[in-house]
Order: sequence, then C-alpha cells, then structure tokens
Amino acid sequence: MPTNSKSTITYERLASLVDKERISRALDELAKISDPAYGNTGVTRLTLTDYDLKGKNFVAQLMKEAHLDIHVSEIGNTFGRLSGPRCDTKAVLTGSHTDSVVNGGHFDGIVGVVCGIEALRILNEVKDELVHPLEVIDFTGEESARFGLSVFGSKVFMGELKEESLQLRDSQGVSLAQALQRVQHMEHFQGAKTSNWTDENAKHAVAHSRADASDIRAYVELHVEQAGFLEENSKPIGIVSGAAMPTRWAIDIIGEQAHSGTTPMERRKNALVGASEFVLLVDKICKEESQYGTVGAVTKLTVEPNVMNTVPGHCSLFLDVRSTDKASKDRTTDLLLKKLEEICKIHGLYYSYKVIGHDDPKTFSADIMAISKKVCEALATSYMVLPSRAGHDACTMSNHIKEVGMIFVPSKGGVSHHHDEWSDIDDIVLGTKILLLTLYELATNP
Repeated sequence: MPTNSKSTITYERLASLVDKERISRALDELAKISDPAYGNTGVTRLTLTDYDLKGKNFVAQLMKEAHLDIHVSEIGNTFGRLSGPRCDTKAVLTGSHTDSVVNGGHFDGIVGVVCGIEALRILNEVKDELVHPLEVIDFTGEESARFGLSVFGSKVFMGELKEESLQLRDSQGVSLAQALQRVQHMEHFQGAKTSNWTDENAKHAVAHSRADASDIRAYVELHVEQAGFLEENSKPIGIVSGAAMPTRWAIDIIGEQAHSGTTPMERRKNALVGASEFVLLVDKICKEESQYGTVGAVTKLTVEPNVMNTVPGHCSLFLDVRSTDKASKDRTTDLLLKKLEEICKIHGLYYSYKVIGHDDPKTFSADIMAISKKVCEALATSYMVLPSRAGHDACTMSNHIKEVGMIFVPSKGGVSHHHDEWSDIDDIVLGTKILLLTLYELATNP
C-alpha cells in the first residue's frame, strides 16, 4: 500500500485520468493500418514495410498529441519523451512494438505502446514531481515474421545486433540493410537522408541508434499475456517474474534420393523417416519436461525433392525449445541432440545443425515487481505473479539493465499471433493504470 493518505489520493487521482475511449480509439485506428495484400483478416504490418512505417507515423502523432518530444532513430525506433525541471539524465522507459505477424491481432505489442503514451500523457500533469525523465518507445521489428530476426529494435538499442544480421533477407530477397532505407522517409525522421543507400549506410544507422545503458533508470513493459493463465485464474493483472527464452536450431537431415517404386526398403535412406521420428521425439521429450515450464516443437519442415515418386533425400527442420527453467532447457536440448544422432545412425542418415538463437531464461526486477504489487493493492486490484512464455523487448533490455519489469493483461482463450486475438478494453485500461502508477513511483524516486 502507499505509505500515506496523500499517496493514496495521488494514485486515485492519476488513475482516474486514464481515458478508455482514447485508448480504444487508438487501438482501432492502428488496426486499420494493415497490408491488404494479405487480405482483410487480422492485421499485417511486417517490419519496415510501408504499412509498418505508416503505423509508426500514427504512433508519433499520438505522442505529439500527448505533448511528448518525438525522436525517430535511424533504424525507426520511435520515442516520445517527457521531462520536468527536476529531472536528471537517467530515464524511466516503457513501450513495446507495433509491427505484427501475418494476419495477427489488434493487441500484441500495440497495447504497450498505446497505453505507454496514455500513461505519459497523464504524467505530464505531475512533471514537476519527476526526478527522472520518462520515455515511451515503439521498437522496430520485434516480430521475426519478415526477416527471421526478433527484437531487432531493442537489440540495436542495447548494442546487441550482430552485423551479419543486416544481410538477412525476406521472401522477396530484400535484405534488412536495404529495408532500413525506408526509415528516412518517416515523418519525424531527423537524420541525414541519402538516395544512394548502401550497406554502409545501414551499418551507420545501427551504430547511431544505440543507447547508453547508464542513462536508463528502468524499463517497464505492458503486454497482453498471450496465454490463458490469467483468464483461467480470474485475475485481471499479471505481474511478470521473468521470461522463457528460446533455443533455436536449423537442422539438416541428409539421406539418399531414390526411386520410390524400384528401390528395395532395406536399401532406402529416407530423410523424411528420420525427420518424422525426430518431430515426434521432440513432442515426447518436451511433454516429459513440461512440469518445468519447458515447451518445444519442430516449427518448420522442408522436404526435398518433395515429389510423388521419389524417396526424400534431404529434410530441413527448424526446432524451437523454450523454458523458464535453464536446467530443464539444457537437459532437453542435450537429450534431443543425442537422440537425433541415434535416429540418423539407425536409418543410415547424416545430420548437421546450427544454433540460430540461444538465450537463458530471464528474471525480472524484484523491486519493480514489489512496486506493481503495491499499486495493485492500493487500487484493490487482484493479481497473480507468473512468468512470460514468450520473449519480448523487455528481455533484451534485461541483459543490460537491472531494473526491468512487465505487466500482463489477460488474453481471451490465450490466443495470440492470430486474428482472433482479443483482450477486453476494461482489462487494458486497468493495466494502463498499473503501468502509469508503477512509472510514477519509478520516476519520482531517486
């Protein structure tokens, strides 16, 4: 609870200023910005496409209406800043992303940006009390849907991006480095513009979009849960303790292409047989480890030559294993690699694999969790503590900043990355209030 009645009165007054209609209207307007090439089902704003940047321009307009100072970095991260006369240089940050998967929902990432702007709009009322400036960020490219790289904007912001990632290409052969050229056409872009764009320009954009972690006091992200635990437990707010993080492999299983009618069974080296056994084994082993919060699947399978009358000679697989328990995830991946070797040996196959992503599970700030709990109790709001089953920009931030937290609002049916994704506006408004007051505590205390 707040330490005195004055704090309680301040909490109630600030919380009462959250505008349900303004939030709802902004969410609806953003949902209309979607690439029609993917139909009219759901929302499609793939990273650094015209529709993604149109969405970012809309966000910048919301920031302007909230009387925030706007800045667009050279990779498209969009910032709205609020400062007061007593503020030092260590900012309290919030935000998320507005890019989407193909035919996604109205809420994933978007809630964190729209409601972050609403929170800073209200905190402008008490800016004389602030000792730390506040900033809301719309990170570029959190989703991996276009280039296969997730949390691009926060990786750049924290100096984590590997230079070779700029050569990742979309399905049309456009590289990430090439796509960055479009950022300079955003309405609030302040950097130098060039028509003769090269990969060196992209590297320069990345270098000039990095933050200094010592200038960041804390980061708090509001997000839809993307699972059903809050709904199942009838809790309107989740205080996030940490996050499951993925280990991802690209696997090649190599056999021998052969005629499917003339080749005797005992001579066949069918890559698809080995791949199929591995797919089932991933499901079995991850179910056995699920009590530790571990999940996993082969998420993509390509068969070659993939024709009716030929035994498959080559299969490419993508494996995604995640957990909130490091020991369980390590145990699972070690066992999967051992079993893959055994399967290939039995069937006369060869394999190779490449780790394309690996992160240990994250633990978020106990201090921020305590503040959010206090705020919930002050507003007589029921909550539960739970981990995130997905990665977020907050996870990248936590690699470099001690004080990182997340707040969840329920997702109906746990549905996400789908056009049926839904969170009730009243839950979103309540989440905004918890975010607002958590930011208030962080920004008004040294």
